[in-house]
Amino acid sequence: MIGFRSDGAIVTAAINENGGEAVFVCAVVDDEDSLEAALRHALLESDMLVLSGGTSKGAGDLSHRIVGRLGKPGIIASSRANRSALPSATASR
Repeated sequence: MIGFRSDGAIVTAAINENGGEAVFVCAVVDDEDSLEAALRHALLESDMLVLSGGTSKGAGDLSHRIVGRLGKPGIIASSRANRSALPSATASR
């Protein structure tokens, strides 16, 4: 789980309650290089990433661009059509 600290506890608990083994990795500043480094590092030890928060929806969203560079399967679920306070993307390796 990479995201805001306030969302991290809630999303981590939901994953654990549903049989996952969630680990809150960190909150990352809205900087493309920092976020990409954090995602690549987290994928070395995780089967899936859940991202929460981000810069914005649309062209300003760094998460979608970076996940697109990480390879398949990329984003497998997104709540972008909903509210930005919800987890914004899930990526898997």
